Amino acid sequence: MITPLHALPPLEKADFFRLKIYCAWECYPDDIPLWTQNDRTLLCMSDGDLLLDGCDDADELLSFIRFTKPRRIFASREVLQQLNLPVAEELYVLSRKAERADSTFISYEQSSKEIYELLSVEGLSLPEYEQFAPDFCRRLNHGWLHYFAIPQKCAALTQHSDDFAFICGIASHEKGYGTVALNGILRKNYGRTVFSCCRADVRGFYEKNGFSLTGTAGYWENEDGLF
Repeated sequence: MITPLHALPPLEKADFFRLKIYCAWECYPDDIPLWTQNDRTLLCMSDGDLLLDGCDDADELLSFIRFTKPRRIFASREVLQQLNLPVAEELYVLSRKAERADSTFISYEQSSKEIYELLSVEGLSLPEYEQFAPDFCRRLNHGWLHYFAIPQKCAALTQHSDDFAFICGIASHEKGYGTVALNGILRKNYGRTVFSCCRADVRGFYEKNGFSLTGTAGYWENEDGLF
Protein backbone atom coordinates (compact mmCIF):
# COMPACT_ATOMS: atom_id res chain seq x y z
CA MET A 1 0.00 0.00 0.00
CA ILE A 2 1.23 3.49 -0.86
CA THR A 3 0.90 5.85 2.10
CA PRO A 4 2.15 9.39 2.85
CA LEU A 5 5.31 9.91 4.89
CA HIS A 6 5.92 12.91 7.15
CA ALA A 7 9.46 12.13 8.30
CA LEU A 8 12.47 10.14 7.12
CA PRO A 9 14.78 7.91 9.18
CA PRO A 10 18.55 8.54 9.05
CA LEU A 11 20.13 7.65 5.71
CA GLU A 12 22.29 4.72 6.71
CA LYS A 13 22.86 2.87 3.41
CA ALA A 14 24.65 4.00 0.25
CA ASP A 15 21.70 4.24 -2.15
CA PHE A 16 21.83 6.89 -4.86
CA PHE A 17 18.10 6.98 -5.59
CA ARG A 18 17.17 7.22 -1.91
CA LEU A 19 19.79 9.94 -1.47
CA LYS A 20 18.19 11.97 -4.28
CA ILE A 21 14.84 11.75 -2.49
CA TYR A 22 16.34 12.69 0.86
CA CYS A 23 18.09 15.75 -0.59
CA ALA A 24 14.91 16.91 -2.33
CA TRP A 25 12.64 16.43 0.66
CA GLU A 26 14.96 17.67 3.42
CA CYS A 27 15.25 21.03 1.68
CA TYR A 28 11.52 21.45 1.00
CA PRO A 29 9.61 19.27 3.49
CA ASP A 30 6.49 21.45 3.27
CA ASP A 31 6.39 21.57 -0.53
CA ILE A 32 7.46 18.13 -1.74
CA PRO A 33 5.04 15.23 -1.13
CA LEU A 34 6.63 12.01 0.06
CA TRP A 35 5.24 8.48 0.07
CA THR A 36 6.25 4.92 0.90
CA GLN A 37 5.06 1.63 -0.56
CA ASN A 38 4.91 -1.11 2.07
CA ASP A 39 7.61 0.69 4.10
CA ARG A 40 10.24 -0.29 1.51
CA THR A 41 9.83 1.76 -1.67
CA LEU A 42 10.22 5.56 -1.43
CA LEU A 43 8.59 8.07 -3.78
CA CYS A 44 8.54 11.86 -3.97
CA MET A 45 7.29 14.45 -6.46
CA SER A 46 9.59 17.37 -7.20
CA ASP A 47 8.84 19.97 -9.89
CA GLY A 48 6.56 17.51 -11.68
CA ASP A 49 9.16 14.72 -11.66
CA LEU A 50 8.53 11.52 -9.73
CA LEU A 51 11.63 10.11 -8.02
CA LEU A 52 11.47 6.39 -7.23
CA ASP A 53 13.61 4.21 -5.00
CA GLY A 54 12.41 0.65 -5.50
CA CYS A 55 9.21 -1.00 -6.71
CA ASP A 56 7.44 -3.30 -4.27
CA ASP A 57 4.19 -3.70 -6.23
CA ALA A 58 4.33 -2.73 -9.91
CA ASP A 59 0.56 -2.78 -10.53
CA GLU A 60 -0.16 -0.52 -7.58
CA LEU A 61 2.69 1.78 -8.51
CA LEU A 62 1.41 2.10 -12.09
CA SER A 63 -2.04 3.01 -10.76
CA PHE A 64 -0.40 5.68 -8.60
CA ILE A 65 1.50 7.02 -11.63
CA ARG A 66 -1.72 7.23 -13.66
CA PHE A 67 -3.30 9.23 -10.83
CA THR A 68 -0.40 11.65 -10.21
CA LYS A 69 0.55 12.09 -13.90
CA PRO A 70 4.24 12.99 -13.45
CA ARG A 71 6.07 14.82 -16.23
CA ARG A 72 9.00 12.43 -15.91
CA ILE A 73 10.01 9.48 -13.76
CA PHE A 74 13.58 9.03 -12.56
CA ALA A 75 14.56 5.61 -11.20
CA SER A 76 16.92 2.72 -11.70
CA ARG A 77 16.70 0.99 -15.05
CA GLU A 78 15.53 -2.16 -13.23
CA VAL A 79 12.57 -0.31 -11.69
CA LEU A 80 11.55 1.18 -15.04
CA GLN A 81 11.72 -2.30 -16.57
CA GLN A 82 9.49 -3.64 -13.76
CA LEU A 83 6.98 -0.93 -14.63
CA ASN A 84 7.38 -1.67 -18.37
CA LEU A 85 8.21 1.98 -19.05
CA PRO A 86 10.66 2.75 -21.88
CA VAL A 87 13.86 4.53 -20.91
CA ALA A 88 14.16 7.90 -22.64
CA GLU A 89 17.74 8.33 -21.49
CA GLU A 90 20.04 5.76 -19.91
CA LEU A 91 22.54 6.92 -17.32
CA TYR A 92 25.28 5.29 -15.27
CA VAL A 93 25.55 5.54 -11.47
CA LEU A 94 29.08 5.49 -10.06
CA SER A 95 30.46 6.12 -6.60
CA ARG A 96 33.65 6.43 -4.58
CA LYS A 97 34.71 7.37 -1.08
CA ALA A 98 35.92 10.96 -0.79
CA GLU A 99 39.27 10.28 0.86
CA ARG A 100 41.08 13.33 -0.47
CA ALA A 101 41.50 15.77 2.44
CA ASP A 102 43.63 18.29 0.57
CA SER A 103 43.81 19.84 -2.88
CA THR A 104 46.48 21.65 -4.84
CA PHE A 105 43.93 24.23 -5.98
CA ILE A 106 41.96 26.63 -3.81
CA SER A 107 38.23 27.18 -4.36
CA TYR A 108 37.10 30.77 -4.85
CA GLU A 109 33.96 32.23 -3.33
CA GLN A 110 31.44 32.80 -6.11
CA SER A 111 27.90 34.12 -6.40
CA SER A 112 25.03 31.96 -7.60
CA LYS A 113 25.19 33.75 -10.96
CA GLU A 114 28.92 33.09 -11.33
CA ILE A 115 28.47 29.39 -10.47
CA TYR A 116 25.58 29.17 -12.93
CA GLU A 117 27.65 30.66 -15.71
CA LEU A 118 30.54 28.29 -15.01
CA LEU A 119 28.18 25.31 -15.13
CA SER A 120 26.48 26.47 -18.33
CA VAL A 121 28.30 24.16 -20.72
CA GLU A 122 27.18 21.83 -23.48
CA GLY A 123 25.96 18.50 -22.14
CA LEU A 124 24.97 19.79 -18.71
CA SER A 125 21.25 20.42 -18.24
CA LEU A 126 20.43 23.32 -15.93
CA PRO A 127 17.11 24.90 -14.95
CA GLU A 128 16.53 28.56 -15.72
CA TYR A 129 18.65 30.83 -13.54
CA GLU A 130 15.51 32.14 -11.81
CA GLN A 131 14.93 28.59 -10.52
CA PHE A 132 18.57 27.76 -9.92
CA ALA A 133 19.47 30.79 -7.79
CA PRO A 134 16.96 30.48 -4.90
CA ASP A 135 17.55 26.73 -4.61
CA PHE A 136 21.34 27.21 -4.66
CA CYS A 137 21.19 29.90 -1.96
CA ARG A 138 18.76 27.99 0.26
CA ARG A 139 20.88 24.83 0.20
CA LEU A 140 24.14 26.72 0.63
CA ASN A 141 22.84 28.77 3.57
CA HIS A 142 21.56 25.64 5.34
CA GLY A 143 24.74 23.66 4.74
CA TRP A 144 23.17 21.16 2.32
CA LEU A 145 25.36 22.08 -0.65
CA HIS A 146 29.05 22.36 -1.48
CA TYR A 147 30.72 23.92 -4.47
CA PHE A 148 34.24 24.18 -5.80
CA ALA A 149 35.04 26.90 -8.32
CA ILE A 150 37.93 28.63 -10.05
CA PRO A 151 36.84 31.66 -12.12
CA GLN A 152 36.99 31.08 -15.89
CA LYS A 153 38.35 27.56 -15.28
CA CYS A 154 35.92 25.12 -13.65
CA ALA A 155 33.15 24.44 -11.15
CA ALA A 156 31.57 21.48 -9.38
CA LEU A 157 28.45 21.27 -7.25
CA THR A 158 27.18 18.62 -4.81
CA GLN A 159 24.18 18.08 -2.55
CA HIS A 160 24.46 15.86 0.51
CA SER A 161 22.60 14.16 3.33
CA ASP A 162 24.40 12.58 6.28
CA ASP A 163 27.40 10.59 5.01
CA PHE A 164 26.45 10.65 1.33
CA ALA A 165 26.61 13.20 -1.50
CA PHE A 166 25.95 13.35 -5.22
CA ILE A 167 27.43 15.52 -7.93
CA CYS A 168 24.80 17.86 -9.41
CA GLY A 169 27.11 19.32 -12.01
CA ILE A 170 30.75 19.59 -12.99
CA ALA A 171 32.19 21.74 -15.77
CA SER A 172 35.62 22.54 -17.17
CA HIS A 173 36.49 25.48 -19.41
CA GLU A 174 40.12 24.48 -19.88
CA LYS A 175 41.75 21.11 -20.50
CA GLY A 176 42.61 19.29 -17.29
CA TYR A 177 40.36 21.35 -15.06
CA GLY A 178 37.60 18.74 -14.96
CA THR A 179 39.84 16.64 -12.73
CA VAL A 180 40.74 19.74 -10.72
CA ALA A 181 37.05 20.44 -10.08
CA LEU A 182 36.38 16.81 -9.20
CA ASN A 183 39.28 16.61 -6.73
CA GLY A 184 38.19 19.92 -5.23
CA ILE A 185 34.60 18.82 -4.63
CA LEU A 186 35.78 15.48 -3.22
CA ARG A 187 37.85 17.42 -0.70
CA LYS A 188 34.73 19.42 0.24
CA ASN A 189 32.94 16.11 0.91
CA TYR A 190 35.80 14.40 2.72
CA GLY A 191 34.66 11.19 4.41
CA ARG A 192 31.41 10.87 2.44
CA THR A 193 30.47 8.38 -0.25
CA VAL A 194 30.02 10.50 -3.36
CA PHE A 195 27.81 9.47 -6.29
CA SER A 196 27.77 10.57 -9.89
CA CYS A 197 24.99 9.88 -12.38
CA CYS A 198 26.28 10.46 -15.89
CA ARG A 199 25.94 9.70 -19.58
CA ALA A 200 28.04 7.04 -21.29
CA ASP A 201 30.47 9.56 -22.78
CA VAL A 202 31.45 10.81 -19.30
CA ARG A 203 31.64 7.46 -17.53
CA GLY A 204 35.32 6.97 -18.36
CA PHE A 205 36.25 10.29 -16.75
CA TYR A 206 34.84 9.20 -13.41
CA GLU A 207 36.32 5.71 -13.60
CA LYS A 208 39.77 7.20 -14.27
CA ASN A 209 39.30 9.19 -11.07
CA GLY A 210 38.51 6.26 -8.81
CA PHE A 211 34.74 5.89 -9.23
CA SER A 212 33.19 2.43 -9.62
CA LEU A 213 29.99 1.52 -11.41
CA THR A 214 27.15 0.74 -8.98
CA GLY A 215 24.17 0.56 -11.34
CA THR A 216 22.19 2.22 -14.10
CA ALA A 217 19.49 4.86 -14.02
CA GLY A 218 17.03 6.26 -16.49
CA TYR A 219 14.29 8.75 -17.23
CA TRP A 220 10.86 7.93 -18.55
CA GLU A 221 9.14 10.92 -20.13
CA ASN A 222 5.35 11.20 -20.27
CA GLU A 223 5.32 12.59 -23.80
CA ASP A 224 2.86 10.16 -25.44
CA GLY A 225 -0.07 10.78 -23.12
CA LEU A 226 0.16 7.32 -21.59
CA PHE A 227 -0.90 8.73 -18.20
